[in-house]
Amino acid sequence: MEVTSINNPLDKRQAPSTTSTSGSVCQLVLWGLHPVGQLLCCEDNQPCLANSPVCSSTNKMAHCWFISQLDACKRNDALSKTVCQYQDGVYCLKGVTDHPYDNSSLSNWNVIDVILSRNTAVSSVNGYVSKYPPPPPPPAPAPAPAAPAPGKAPDGKAPAPPAGAAPADGKAPAPPAGAAPADGKAPGKALAVRALTIQNPKSIICSDSMTSGICQIQDDAGYESFSYDVEICDNSVDIINSLPKISNATTTVTQILITTVTAKPSTNFSNHLEAGGLYSLILIVFLISSLGNIISAKKFGL
Repeated sequence: MEVTSINNPLDKRQAPSTTSTSGSVCQLVLWGLHPVGQLLCCEDNQPCLANSPVCSSTNKMAHCWFISQLDACKRNDALSKTVCQYQDGVYCLKGVTDHPYDNSSLSNWNVIDVILSRNTAVSSVNGYVSKYPPPPPPPAPAPAPAAPAPGKAPDGKAPAPPAGAAPADGKAPAPPAGAAPADGKAPGKALAVRALTIQNPKSIICSDSMTSGICQIQDDAGYESFSYDVEICDNSVDIINSLPKISNATTTVTQILITTVTAKPSTNFSNHLEAGGLYSLILIVFLISSLGNIISAKKFGL
């Protein structure tokens, strides 16, 4: 696999605008039109609202800081240096995923604010984990009231009638609190229920906040992905910081052919002798030698 690095991973954005409702959020904060260090909801063609309890979508939300005051610049790595080189600029974490936002539905833990507030050296690193904080301790029980005298109510009045009994005036007892009226109709004030994708978040784990990335949110339904962008701007640039892209993998296959050659025995006598012919040759030599010995013995009278 071949990895192609981009010389400048900063994608240029639009040119600066001159109104308080146009241009990027980063530019509006840079010009002092919106505050730093607060969660902003920037609806279309409207001024951004700081710490708004509701927003039409999380992709209209952002959190910005002056880079000169960014705690994450205490890091000493390539990603942080890419951001922190713009000391006169503004750094923003911006939501990309489209979720309706209602702070009251997040079980008192604003997980979107946590994701878009990772501006410190600790919370900005890759693999940062945050979990739902433990609930506060229950309040101390109230002291028990003093016991009344026998046959007398605590306030000096007659004891209250038993639950469900008719009152002294003969009228029907009032229904318990929260019960439906006798006509079967619902109470006059209905409760509006708004369905959200994120319900009761438990924990999050995020990629590095010095570059555009993703967080995984664990809630009652399982895991939900939330994407975010990192925007950087100063008086001359407005850019989105993204990781280098991986090009298509290029695979080279080299085929090696192996040829096996089997050599047959040669029939040429000058190179190879068969076993039978070798034995015959040895026998002939032995006979000739024996015959020479006999002739020599007869000749010399041995």
